[in-house]
Amino acid sequence: MSARLRRLTLANFRCFEQVSIEPGAGVNLLLGPNGAGKTSLLESLFFLSRAQSFRTRRREMLIRHNQHALRLQATLSGVSSSPREVPLVLAFAADEGLQVRIDREPVRRLSVLAQHLPVLLIDPAARELVAGSPRLRRRLLDWSLFHAAPTQVEAWRRYMLALRQRNAALRRREPASVIRSLDVPLAAAAGAIHGWREGFARALQSAMAPLLDRLLGREDIRLRYQSGWPAEQEFAEVLAARLERDRQAGLTGAGPHRADLRPLAGNQPVAEVLSGGEQKLVAAALVLAQAQVIAAVGRDPVLLVDDLPAELDAERRAKLAGLLREMPVQQFWTALAPGLVDAGPARCFEIGRSGIKAML
Repeated sequence: MSARLRRLTLANFRCFEQVSIEPGAGVNLLLGPNGAGKTSLLESLFFLSRAQSFRTRRREMLIRHNQHALRLQATLSGVSSSPREVPLVLAFAADEGLQVRIDREPVRRLSVLAQHLPVLLIDPAARELVAGSPRLRRRLLDWSLFHAAPTQVEAWRRYMLALRQRNAALRRREPASVIRSLDVPLAAAAGAIHGWREGFARALQSAMAPLLDRLLGREDIRLRYQSGWPAEQEFAEVLAARLERDRQAGLTGAGPHRADLRPLAGNQPVAEVLSGGEQKLVAAALVLAQAQVIAAVGRDPVLLVDDLPAELDAERRAKLAGLLREMPVQQFWTALAPGLVDAGPARCFEIGRSGIKAML
């Protein structure tokens, strides 16, 4: 079981000078007008988990105007099945960099953050997951591998190391014999990653199908996993056949780093045949299926849901809210007013100029 957030304190993060909340174990509904900071609070949770924002690549943009540094502090329970509470502190200043402490001990590898607080996001940009770049779907695969198959993480690291070495050799115009020697560890690690991804894609499809049936009433939407090289060939053979082409390009043009998990409606890309609202529901189903598969191996994620009503009519909004409420994990939703979403027995917080306060 993953940790649950018991308390969260933000200092000089975005528009917040200093605020604290004590969220519930189920749905937490963040209410307030546009610009009040609802999305910023979700962003702080995402930042606590991944040390990066889903809104900007520049960490310094997260620091409150005219301030030097930001600080986030969380109290977690359920870490490593321990009954005691564990403090997590993340501080960032542009001139000092990022500092992380978990249980008062400094953390060097940022992946440890995600181990303690895995977070998944559904927001208005979520449909890019199905309509946008394959890079976004590869990120989903990599994040899932990290949580669902930690024994495969080492294979992923070996692959990325071998890939960097091979690309460097290609750019240096090393002899073919040197590059072929690098193909051996690259192909071995790629085989392990590919095997796990194939199984994960099947599990994701199985979890996603009933969700899509409820959300869209469609049974023809499926995920097509593409390994990053022709399915009928061994990867080592592909590397050998592409050697001269890769030398010309100065990079490796095939492999797990070129994989995709493409949603199709029938045989057509979802982005070409479904409306924007329908694409958002497919993306939401994909994230919820991911959460279910991860939870099945004991890694309950925290779900962040920003502006659920966007692009959805009342009926589909209610269906998605119903599926979310059935997820037995901690969640944080944003909304302009409580009547726009049916969050069920949620803990509600009002966000305004005076800060954040719990609503009775």
